Amino acid sequence: MPAVQDIFFLSFIVKDGVRYYITRPLNKSLYTYDKNFSGSNRCPDLRFSSSLNFSTKLSGKRLLNYKGQEYTISYNQGVTAFFKDYPSTELNVYFETPLSATLKESIEENFQSVLQPMSQEKRVEWILGLLQQAFPYRTDEEQFGHEKYFFSEEMFFYPYSDCEDRAVLFSRLVDMLTGLPGIGLSYPGHVAAAVKLPEEVKGDYVKYGRELYTVCDPTYMGAGIGRGMPEFIGKRVDVIPVMGRQITREREDRIAALIDKAGGTILNRSSLMQFAEDGNVYVAGIFEHKFEDGSKRFVVPAKNRMIFVAKVDNQNRFEWVLPLGGKGVNMPHHLKIDGNRILLSGTFEKDADFGGIRLQAKAGSDLFTAGIAPEGKVMWASGAGLQPNEEKTGFNYIVRFGKKGEVLQSEIQPDAVGSFLSGIYITRKEEVVVAGAFNRWTGIAKLAASNKQKMSVLNMSEQLKELADDQVNNQTDKGLAGLLAVIAMIQEHDTPVSGLMALQALDQYNPTFKTRCPAIYKNIGKIEFIRGEEGIIQMKTQNGKAVNFDKVQVKDGSRMRVIPIAGNDLKVEIIDGIQVGKAFIWFRLNEVTLKRQTGDMIFDYDKDHTLRTFNMSRDILN
Repeated sequence: MPAVQDIFFLSFIVKDGVRYYITRPLNKSLYTYDKNFSGSNRCPDLRFSSSLNFSTKLSGKRLLNYKGQEYTISYNQGVTAFFKDYPSTELNVYFETPLSATLKESIEENFQSVLQPMSQEKRVEWILGLLQQAFPYRTDEEQFGHEKYFFSEEMFFYPYSDCEDRAVLFSRLVDMLTGLPGIGLSYPGHVAAAVKLPEEVKGDYVKYGRELYTVCDPTYMGAGIGRGMPEFIGKRVDVIPVMGRQITREREDRIAALIDKAGGTILNRSSLMQFAEDGNVYVAGIFEHKFEDGSKRFVVPAKNRMIFVAKVDNQNRFEWVLPLGGKGVNMPHHLKIDGNRILLSGTFEKDADFGGIRLQAKAGSDLFTAGIAPEGKVMWASGAGLQPNEEKTGFNYIVRFGKKGEVLQSEIQPDAVGSFLSGIYITRKEEVVVAGAFNRWTGIAKLAASNKQKMSVLNMSEQLKELADDQVNNQTDKGLAGLLAVIAMIQEHDTPVSGLMALQALDQYNPTFKTRCPAIYKNIGKIEFIRGEEGIIQMKTQNGKAVNFDKVQVKDGSRMRVIPIAGNDLKVEIIDGIQVGKAFIWFRLNEVTLKRQTGDMIFDYDKDHTLRTFNMSRDILN
């Protein structure tokens, strides 16, 4: 197979300038397959966009002794077993890979109370000492007989570690426990790390972009922050950028507040907020009435929805804002930084203006992709020419664009919702591949083929019962059926669906719920669901106070949207206002995938996309 990154310790053959790595021993002959297939233009990428969501039953423990205290850290042995067979590759992959939910939560529970009263600088110093003193050192040659880089999880499985392993875990812990940006440092024969501290500290530093990062070496025993090994200071050093690690949770929130104040909405921070190496942030979203960036004011005609793309500088100010779209509803899907251009994909209706380039949808709506220069000028914009079937829910698509935006290939799979891949990818020929799902409901999919006239005269609790029964009859898990019935109710009616209506339905059709789940029952009554345009749902809470459901906190004014995905399942994208955690440890919830048949709910939270699966019946209702 080829790969975006270099793979070490594997033989390879070269064809048309591309390395094809041989993943198992060969006999005398090698056969190849030259037919085309969906996704064949996408080069495998060894990076992880989220944590590995393996069974939490495979849990191991590591005892750490530091400063007279003992800490028992739990990690996921399924994850460490998986990494044992993972190809050895470039160091940035290891620096960027998130921890499992098991390890992340264990670290938070063990260390947060100790670190809570400390300043950010003192926290970094504490973490640095932990890596130096609590993990025995041994080279890879001594431990394995060959070079082996560790993912952070493996530090708790293997008895010994060396310099690059410690630098990887140190960088991850600093991000988790301080929120400070960090980078890796690769010297000839040695790896360390550096952190951008809130205040300047005397000592060794590296300049990256416009910022100074203080050297921290978790292998240099006894060395505090700002002290690197003398034999490497002043020598050539390669910076290992850790994308996403240079933007803090606080800065994400400030940028989201800036967009909100201007009149816009970021639908999904993960796919529509991208950090550049120079410290600037590119962000895309929607606005319905007007968008004001301080110097310009963009107005949207009634019943239309426009897209904006903005560049936000290091001081969290707008450098430029670009309105895109036209008549009808326009939606951004993915934003990607690729060298000296910003790529944006999404959907548009009727005809639209993309920086002076006019696009017209042949079938009323279409997929678009645009290339935008860093100074805010649209270099090219193209419609994919997709023609959806009005009677169907949607389809998967893979569209390949040339360097100037010309459509080179367009593949669709009718009657399907969702896709095995979704996003913007760059081929080795610098072509742009856009993949994902197109559906008539860019917000909520129609969950029940109900008669609206009949529904309007029925009592609300009876409607919920009818919708829940309809879900069960369509092989939906009983525990999840009630939640999906509420979503269907919101879709069917323009009037708000209150928690009191849900309680009335529970009292009438599930009277034991009140005694089995008293806390959930009580809190359901404190929330009102309000349907917005194109699937955006707003939640109002009683007296404007936050409502807690076990480890989930819903704030007044929280917003989300529900999108159909593969297998007739649903994805709930959280726009803002919902957190997961407990006590003083709270993380932003990004999205929840609802698995219709099993009742599983896969939570994606925090900016590193930690994943955790809960079952509605087994873990919540019981």
